[in-house]
Amino acid sequence: MRTILKVLAGTALVIVLIFVLVVTLVLRATSDARDLARGFALEVTAGDYRAAQARLHEGLHDTYSEVFLRETFGGSAAYESVSFTAVASSGDGTELEGTARTASGCSTPVSFRIFDGRITGFEMAPLCPK
Repeated sequence: MRTILKVLAGTALVIVLIFVLVVTLVLRATSDARDLARGFALEVTAGDYRAAQARLHEGLHDTYSEVFLRETFGGSAAYESVSFTAVASSGDGTELEGTARTASGCSTPVSFRIFDGRITGFEMAPLCPK
């Protein structure tokens, strides 16, 4: 009986260790993508449109010009935190979904698509007004 309990305890420990290892690897693998998306949301709502645009894929610079970003996000309150609740990573890039929050507690759902270290798509709506 003790041998069976030892085997079960050992198996459970191995399963827990594998789970922790997988979660740690996923978080490390997506850390840059999360930082990139978080930086964009914080910069674009703080009025640093040039820095925010630099995080976008070069193919989006004409569509999301500094002028467009100013017109779109200029009336938004600055977000102070961005957290992600869903992260999916594959050979096609990383997709993130989460929430951006202002100091006053207003929240906005956000989603980002990232490929090769640049944002290839995003959605932030509805924006929190100033």
